[in-house]
Amino acid sequence: MRREPEAKSEILAKHMYEKMDGLAKTASAYAGDSLNSPAAKLFVAQAECIKDFEDSYPLSAPCWSRMLKFSDMSFSQFRCYCTWRSKARRGVFSHTQPSYAYLYALEILNNIGISDPLDGLTKLAELHHGLHGLEEVKKSVKEWIPDYYIVNNIDAEFSEVLEMLGIESLYPDVPPTSGSVADDYLIASGYSIEDSLALSKDNANVYKKCVEAAVKELEVLFSLYNADMAKMINSHAETMNWKPYNLSLVVFKKEEDRTAYIGKNRIFTLRSGEWTCTRLSSGYFNSSVLAFIMKCVESRFRDCLKITPRLSPVVALTMDSKTPKSFEQSIVCALKDENFKIMIDSAVDSVFTLSSANLPSKRLLDAFKMRPYDILRSARQYEHPSGVSAQFADQANMLSDLTDSFPGSYGIKDEFRRPCYNNFTYSQLRLYFSWRTLYRSGVSVAFVPTYVKIHAFELINRFRQNFIYSLDGLARLLSFCAKYQKNFMVAQLARWIHDFCLSRPVSIPFSKIMQMYHLELYFPSIALQSPDVEWHAVLVHALDYEVKSSIYFNEESKRLLYGGFDHVVRDIARYFENKGLSLLEFIVDSSDNQRMEYEVFQDAIYLNIMKESTMVLLSPLDAYAYDSASQTWISETRSNVRLNAIPLFGFIMRRVESNLRRFTKFRSRINARVANLKEGIISLGLNKKDEYKDAIFCAEFELAIDSSIERWYNERTDMQAKPEPVKFEPPKPKPSKPAKKVTVDLSQLDQIRKAAEQNLDKLLVNQDAQEKPKVVIPKPAPKTGSGWEAFFKELPETQLKAISAILSGEQVKQKLQKLAAEEGVLLEVMLESINDKAMDCIGDIIIESDASTFSIFDVYAKDIRPFILNF
Repeated sequence: MRREPEAKSEILAKHMYEKMDGLAKTASAYAGDSLNSPAAKLFVAQAECIKDFEDSYPLSAPCWSRMLKFSDMSFSQFRCYCTWRSKARRGVFSHTQPSYAYLYALEILNNIGISDPLDGLTKLAELHHGLHGLEEVKKSVKEWIPDYYIVNNIDAEFSEVLEMLGIESLYPDVPPTSGSVADDYLIASGYSIEDSLALSKDNANVYKKCVEAAVKELEVLFSLYNADMAKMINSHAETMNWKPYNLSLVVFKKEEDRTAYIGKNRIFTLRSGEWTCTRLSSGYFNSSVLAFIMKCVESRFRDCLKITPRLSPVVALTMDSKTPKSFEQSIVCALKDENFKIMIDSAVDSVFTLSSANLPSKRLLDAFKMRPYDILRSARQYEHPSGVSAQFADQANMLSDLTDSFPGSYGIKDEFRRPCYNNFTYSQLRLYFSWRTLYRSGVSVAFVPTYVKIHAFELINRFRQNFIYSLDGLARLLSFCAKYQKNFMVAQLARWIHDFCLSRPVSIPFSKIMQMYHLELYFPSIALQSPDVEWHAVLVHALDYEVKSSIYFNEESKRLLYGGFDHVVRDIARYFENKGLSLLEFIVDSSDNQRMEYEVFQDAIYLNIMKESTMVLLSPLDAYAYDSASQTWISETRSNVRLNAIPLFGFIMRRVESNLRRFTKFRSRINARVANLKEGIISLGLNKKDEYKDAIFCAEFELAIDSSIERWYNERTDMQAKPEPVKFEPPKPKPSKPAKKVTVDLSQLDQIRKAAEQNLDKLLVNQDAQEKPKVVIPKPAPKTGSGWEAFFKELPETQLKAISAILSGEQVKQKLQKLAAEEGVLLEVMLESINDKAMDCIGDIIIESDASTFSIFDVYAKDIRPFILNF
């Protein structure tokens, strides 16, 4: 019988097992030394051999040995362990044998399978949290965490490490990180300020300042009696030998002599490869003295706050045989000095006077020395006006790729106008990064304005990322906020996208960016300047005629109304041109003579990195200038939509609907007469006011609308009746067609108008009204091409050089990178810009590229060469 081939994973597992087992046969190579045993060296060698191996073994293999070694494993046990370890390294802890958990912990203690000691501490904490039912293993891991911290010389206080890992409750004897004299004395005295009726979270810090001031005053008094207050905290010391982990399967390296601390009272010293542990204590006598001092400070503090009942501290000294008699006598003499109480009261009074007007808030965690929250205390000084922005930008770029999954509610108690990381506590910060992780993954998250703002600030200050990446992020935030009815941030985010395009050097026109991210509604005056604008997408929400409330409006007629409206407006633009007028000038105003300062990223945390003066054109009518000397933006010209011009377009929409109702034989008809337009649309700041009035208030204008919509409707009906077969051919440039000129027999206008009015008056009915719906931003249609000449006219000099470099075929990549640097964009962005312009003008892209090669399609190369030669 033919044997089936073994699974690939089993073959690899056998190979790794045999390789690991082969190391045990050369045990003589792992001779012991003064620090490490042969068994420890063999264990580390075997662990290094399989550290990157992962498995997915479906069976179980029980193991009864508490401290299992690799050399003692069967093949099934080896596969079971590697399968469980693969999941554990990802934070998934399933039920397992105690021996497997011990083995995984030993690998961590030997720094195998981890990136650095900080990662090792994190994995030990995860192991302790993830094990269920293995209390003996969890107890050992708890004992090994402080040892691992000491041996690996981690540059952070142990209390900070516990706080960052969220396991401070496992070590109640380790005092929290404070760095203050007051906490040192309070801990040594055993006096708990939390039990006092006079203290609260708001004034606890004021009390600590009073303690520090009192201690500083008393140090002078105690020195007069040859007594040192600092010695009262650590007057007793006990030193003993100490061995990390108390295991034989950990390999120690020879290190330089050093000292490590666990809290304030345990000192671990490494000397000549031997560890010692020193425990410090203040003794009964010194603790009682310090407690009396703390009570004296609290007594005066109560008096300042006018809190009853008053506190009358009494000296209750407990003698200690280990305290020298001379030291006790010096302390007693200092306590009996008449200035003792006076100095404490004076120190408390001075601190309380300064602090009571502005009690400090709770301490904010603004610096972290532990991964994954390694926002370090930067050596950089943020003293200039943009200091907060500079610090935030540094922190945001450092934490740009951080992910988290911290459980808890995403609500935040206080809303901040300009939130930054320093406003958050440790838990709030973890909750924010957990929210951001889910949001980036596309998971539905709650709308938390503070989180949205701070994420927007991150994108605004994302200097090390490319332009499109940050714009995509801001546009996605805009869409996210728009889903909520009370989305007060939508307009603000839209303006920040506008300002982002001002402050970054880009080759993509702002009109194209508006199309990419559907921003036409937020910048209508700029959108209307685009030759391929969809007029209904920009104006329909602002019309005085609410077409969406019409009984004729539904999903089927919507396409007729919007498509017909766009076609008619384009014909009306040509109608105005034939009369020497401009429809764009009629609706869009540009304030040429109003230069004013413009604030970019208003209400945002933004670090300005621009060093050179520049001029930016967002549209032909919108120009901004940046002055590097004053670091300010000036709005040279800004376009606006003339509100008085909007009724004209409402009339056009109503006239279009009137004709469509007639074409589709709708049950009721409506009338739209130009005579009903308000004279207000002419009260505009136009040079040719009378000419516009004559062009609009005439029968010719109405007839131009009617003939345009009828022609469009008939062409559309014919196309639907006779659909053309689809032809799969490469796109070819289409020559632009001349506009059809509308000719009208003026002699018949009056007769036609009167007959039309009589017929419409007979058919008029009242129109039903509906509730005004929400604004919908439809996606704009792509531009159409206009030939090679137009394409090369749009290209800047650097992009012309880029095409020339590709055609030459010599050192193409180096030349293109240099040209992209001159434009201030990435190489991919520059090539994409060229292809986008080609798509607009000739209907196809021209450049094909991958990581290292760049070429122009052969079908277009012969058309391009004449232009490049002339260039």
